[in-house]
Amino acid sequence: MQVRVQGWATPRSILEENGNILFEVAEADGCPTCQRRIAHVRRTLAAKNISADFRAMSSAYSDRCLYVVLGAPPQGVDVKDYVGQILDLSIG
Repeated sequence: MQVRVQGWATPRSILEENGNILFEVAEADGCPTCQRRIAHVRRTLAAKNISADFRAMSSAYSDRCLYVVLGAPPQGVDVKDYVGQILDLSIG
């Protein structure tokens, strides 16, 4: 699914794969803005003691985007809300 993150210019993808949620953070070798977004996600996960993997994959906008791989949301929790809460982002 495509989502919007408040303050970010381009939509992002959220994918479901093998019980996990993958959220498109930024271009893996991108501009300073992309690097700040990646740093925000890493800091937020570390501050919450959440272990997550990162994976470089293609997206609708780039051949090499960095996705964060999160566990599945609790039963009945909206995926967009779940990702937003974990990463401290406003996702719509």
